[in-house]
Amino acid sequence: MTSPQTSHPLAEQHGFTLLESLLVLAILALVTAGSLYLAKPRNSAMPLQTAAREIAAHLRATRSLAISRNTEAVFSMDLAKRHFWSEASGKKRAFSRDLNVRLISAKSRVPEKGIGRIVFFPGGGSTGGEIILKQGPQKLTVRADWLTGRVSIDKTDSSGPTD
Repeated sequence: MTSPQTSHPLAEQHGFTLLESLLVLAILALVTAGSLYLAKPRNSAMPLQTAAREIAAHLRATRSLAISRNTEAVFSMDLAKRHFWSEASGKKRAFSRDLNVRLISAKSRVPEKGIGRIVFFPGGGSTGGEIILKQGPQKLTVRADWLTGRVSIDKTDSSGPTD
C-alpha cells in the first residue's frame, strides 16, 4: 500500500508576502502625495502672507529683546525705501514691490518723514501700531497692542473698511 504524498502546506499557497504588500502601499502613498502636491493650486497671496509673518516675527523678537534687556527696543520702517529693521535683528529687510505697505504708529515716535517706529518697553507693552499690507484685493494687518505688546495678524478682505 502506498501512502498518499503529503506536501508542506506552505508550499502550495500562492499570494504576496507582507513585505511585498507594504512595499506596494508605500509606493502608492508616495505617488498620491506627489500628485496632491502637483494638483494643489498656487496661492497668489503667498508674498503677502510671508511679509506679514516676517514683520510679526521681527516685532515679537523686538518685544522679547526689550523684556530680556530691561530697556526699550525699537522696530522701524522706512516706507519710502520700502524696508524695515529692528534692534533684535539689525538687518534691513525689503518689501516685495507688489505689496502696498502702510504704517500707523504714534506720531511722537516718528523721527523723520517716511520713517515710522514701534517701540517696545521693558514691561512688554509698546507704543502700539498697525502695519497694513495690501496685495490686490487681499489685505493683512499686523498689529502691536499698546498695552500688552502682543503681536497679531488679522485678515481683512476687500469688502471691509477701505483706506
